[in-house]
Amino acid sequence: MKYFVTLALSSVLALSAIQQPVQAGELKTCRNIADYLTGGTARYSLSYSQIPGQIAITTHEFVVSGNQYKLSSTSKATGFLAMLYSGTLNQKSEGVIEPGIGLVPIYYSEQRGKKPLQETVIDTEHKQVVFKKNGEKAALESRLQDRLSMIYEMGALLHCKGKVDQGDVMKMRVMTTGALDTEPFTFKKSENLELNLGKESKTVKTYLFELAPQEADDDTVRLWFAPDLNWTAAQIQVEDHKGAQLTQTLVGLQ
Repeated sequence: MKYFVTLALSSVLALSAIQQPVQAGELKTCRNIADYLTGGTARYSLSYSQIPGQIAITTHEFVVSGNQYKLSSTSKATGFLAMLYSGTLNQKSEGVIEPGIGLVPIYYSEQRGKKPLQETVIDTEHKQVVFKKNGEKAALESRLQDRLSMIYEMGALLHCKGKVDQGDVMKMRVMTTGALDTEPFTFKKSENLELNLGKESKTVKTYLFELAPQEADDDTVRLWFAPDLNWTAAQIQVEDHKGAQLTQTLVGLQ
């Protein structure tokens, strides 16, 4: 699976489990997971291993109203790239929050610069996932997430559990703008990250979960969740099969 999408010249990260037999250590359910989905704003500095310095700022907006939610992510180029390119990457996820399940997306979209909007919608009447980009459809599945909601669903599951054990796996079933993917994220290690969240640097303990490549040219995806920051994803990284890394690092949270 490929996680790289386009923001002007540079590559920028585009970011519920399906009912399957439970593996040892697999995190699947949380009786009161809805209590841990309260919304907020997170800002990330985006860097790319092949280009010095910050290349973009990504802002996540998570709004909860009753049992409905809206998630958005906007990436805007900065510095030298901003002078050359005015393109942005926008992602949206909308749906409902269900007790015991968490986020239930009914709409997901991506738009890169001036390129056409790409949408995936849930047809509840016919129990189908509709990919408007290619006109294809897939059967609707339980606990389905999208590229954006997945990160928040994982954080809420971890927050609900309150700890991470060796061998923990979060197997996510994810809808993109063109297909469904199964993505098992495995706990690798705990790691301290130094974050600059505004006035001063702060060292936070994080738990690193990794999605390993399933095919030779797949990307490796890493998510660092910080328990002291309400299990927010403190860092998000995509590494391609050639070793180039795209990293989002948390710089603001409210």
